[in-house]
Amino acid sequence: MSASLQDETGARVACFLRQEYPTNTAKHVAGKFDISVDTAKGYLKGNLPQSATFLAMMAFYGARFAAYVLEPAGPWASALAVDASLDEIENRISTVKRQLREIRRASD
Repeated sequence: MSASLQDETGARVACFLRQEYPTNTAKHVAGKFDISVDTAKGYLKGNLPQSATFLAMMAFYGARFAAYVLEPAGPWASALAVDASLDEIENRISTVKRQLREIRRASD
């Protein structure tokens, strides 16, 4: 991985984590991924996570994390963005269906 790609990817990890946890970011990340607060602070400075933590982040946050963080790696990452959008749409549909069932039960 070139230094510029590595820097860009690290910056994107930091940005994503800050969006997920706007306050006490390092503490949230440390607790979520069983790492030290100092290590989490390093990620927030743009250091790339070690591979095990990076994979754990991809597993936890899913396609939207992978799409955002890996986008500079090449156009193939755009397929991840589509997957992330589909995941979000499916989650919204599930929520609406659940709400509809609750409304119907309440009116019976």
